[in-house]
Amino acid sequence: MNAHQIYAKDYIGRVLGTHDLRGVEIPADLLQKVFSALTRQEEIITLDRDEWGNFDCQHSQAFRAGNHQRAWLDEMIIQAFPLIERKSIWPNNKPFALCLTHDTDELGLHVHYSKLKREFTRVQDPNFARRFLKGFISAGTHLARSVNAAAKPETLRIEEWLKLEDKYGFKSTFHIFPQYVNNRHAWDCDYRYADKVVYQQQLVPFATVMREVHKSGWEIGVHGSYESAFNADLLLAQKHQIEDVIKAEVISTRQHYLHFAAQTTPSVQVQAGLKADSTLGFNRNIGFRAGASFPFRMWDHKNQVALDLLQIPMHIMDVSLFREDTLKLDEASAIAHAVQLLDHVCALGGCLTLNWHTQLLHVPHMRRVYETLLDEAARRGAWGCSMGEILAWVKRNYVSV
Repeated sequence: MNAHQIYAKDYIGRVLGTHDLRGVEIPADLLQKVFSALTRQEEIITLDRDEWGNFDCQHSQAFRAGNHQRAWLDEMIIQAFPLIERKSIWPNNKPFALCLTHDTDELGLHVHYSKLKREFTRVQDPNFARRFLKGFISAGTHLARSVNAAAKPETLRIEEWLKLEDKYGFKSTFHIFPQYVNNRHAWDCDYRYADKVVYQQQLVPFATVMREVHKSGWEIGVHGSYESAFNADLLLAQKHQIEDVIKAEVISTRQHYLHFAAQTTPSVQVQAGLKADSTLGFNRNIGFRAGASFPFRMWDHKNQVALDLLQIPMHIMDVSLFREDTLKLDEASAIAHAVQLLDHVCALGGCLTLNWHTQLLHVPHMRRVYETLLDEAARRGAWGCSMGEILAWVKRNYVSV
């Protein structure tokens, strides 16, 4: 077997729940299809991108075929080996995994006061007028939203995420945006770790919250800036900012806006010292960008080798269910669609990955969909886990990763 085939065979074994495929004849065309899907060949071939410069659902062959909400690659593998008895690959023979993640794009009410103040101090910026107006409007808009949310009894603080997930014995990963960004893009987040947030009914620096979340056993990852998807030095510096706060290694990431290029970004992430990524998903839809529900190693297109980087594909993002430029579902439809994906992954024995933004759990319908998924997953016996927990488990049990 060549390197491409060995790479594909590794994933086939994971889907089938076995380390040992000796004596099993694997068709060459299946190996090629698996390799092509996981290494995102269609994203390299097509030039189609959205306004954020990303390959999104509408550009995929699976979308055109109506298969994007099915793990079509996993189904293809399972159908090719009907006589192999599949086994769980998860701890304690759990039927499937539920990987919980949160992108932290905003911090809340008190942070926007700080942001407004920062905008007033940028008088030396040569593009002051443009930057000030944009920043002032952005901060003011979010401040108004936060004031409105804070007046509601269902507003949740960051510790409420921990309580909600701990109720089921689950853990999650919080992706934190860097506070200082060289080459800051217009779409990048803007907060500081010294900004004050409410935690345990007290107003404390966000850095304190980061440390407390880490100490409690949840994972802190990096939410790489827009331009860091193509700049290892930039991403490494951003990772170090978070490590300096929590005094621990950061191993997991998701790129902001899902900004990603198959030929470049995985190698950038490895060079930055990261070991797990969850960027492969859709901004405007839900489903399976690579047709995969199982984690897999990323591919180095330049050197034609598998990277020491585990991809944990993202399947459902909160805003993709409701936002005007996405699926625009009502709450009942969102729950039905999400639970359908959960049942699909449960039947396959894979891993369903959620991304709920930290600042949106106070929105009633957002919270209810998330709670429903946690509850339904728990009733089905899922392993609810962080990205770091998946990485550790896979490395212990699959020598090729």
